[in-house]
Amino acid sequence: MTGLGEPRAPSAWRRWAPWVVGIAMLIGLVVVVDLDEVIDAMRSADLARYAPLAVGFILIWFLVETHNLGSLLKRFGHQRPLSELAAVRAYTYLLMVLNYNLGVGGIALYLRSTVGIPMVEASSLMLFYMYAEVASLAAMSVLGAVILPGEPHVGTIALIAGGFLIGSTALIGAYRTLGDRLPRRLGRLSLLASFREASPSTFLTIVVGRGVYFLAFIAFFYLALPAFSVEVPFMALLVLVPTIFFIGNLPVSAAGLGTMQAAMLFFFRSYGSQGDIAAFSIAYSGTLIILRLPLGLVAAWRHAGLVFGPRTAFAQPPVDLGSSFHEEDPDPHELADSEFATHDVTR
Repeated sequence: MTGLGEPRAPSAWRRWAPWVVGIAMLIGLVVVVDLDEVIDAMRSADLARYAPLAVGFILIWFLVETHNLGSLLKRFGHQRPLSELAAVRAYTYLLMVLNYNLGVGGIALYLRSTVGIPMVEASSLMLFYMYAEVASLAAMSVLGAVILPGEPHVGTIALIAGGFLIGSTALIGAYRTLGDRLPRRLGRLSLLASFREASPSTFLTIVVGRGVYFLAFIAFFYLALPAFSVEVPFMALLVLVPTIFFIGNLPVSAAGLGTMQAAMLFFFRSYGSQGDIAAFSIAYSGTLIILRLPLGLVAAWRHAGLVFGPRTAFAQPPVDLGSSFHEEDPDPHELADSEFATHDVTR
């Protein structure tokens, strides 16, 4: 077991297992979907329409997510230059090729090594960020269900999403209200400190920011799916795409390979043939990997030490806007009990 300050390098099987799982799932889908049909769909796709959309939206997603990350740090008293955050986000694209959550872990390591935030606080910020993502996706599902109640699976998805929003809001509210009355180990848990420190406006700002990010993905799906002869109404995408993202981000395969394709085949089956949907899903996953890699490689080449290495020219003292994270050191027994002390944070 390693300490918080020295995360273990993932073993060879952990590095390659997501790729093995993803490729195995793709092979399984080929058995279900006729391979010739997928190849024909690829050949007949309007790539002259798809390619510019893919390149343009890769840049839009990158810029919006950089802004989201900047908003998060500014709200918690650690304002950083956007150019620095852009380099970090591009660098972590290399980690996201293996798994989305690995990229989030890379940001936490950057916060520790360059910004100087203790790992438990950095992990708390990333936990808050990931919650904001889930909350924004759930809100979109509920909104789509209200506007378009007749679409297949909309009711079930909206019920689950709405239950998550209500339940999580109640739990966070109770924790913020009753934290001082809870046993110290739970009431002052450092990993949840960001949920206590955040003001309502901070919650709203980060959730809306992540919502804008995911709306850009929905816009891409709406514009790009017709290039593969798949027509899905925008409001249906508002409900279905968040669910597809939930499934695609499960930590079982590299870059959502296999899981993303299976989810699209299931949820889009009413709007196109299996071959067309499979062709789009493969093109989409390939687009994310191929077009993000240059951004990640350039960032790794120019700012190799920003995430994992020593302090770089970017490193500056964080701007303290009064976050009470710094008011007291975390209880060492509390750190020892946290999952981040016994597991690889980049998993």
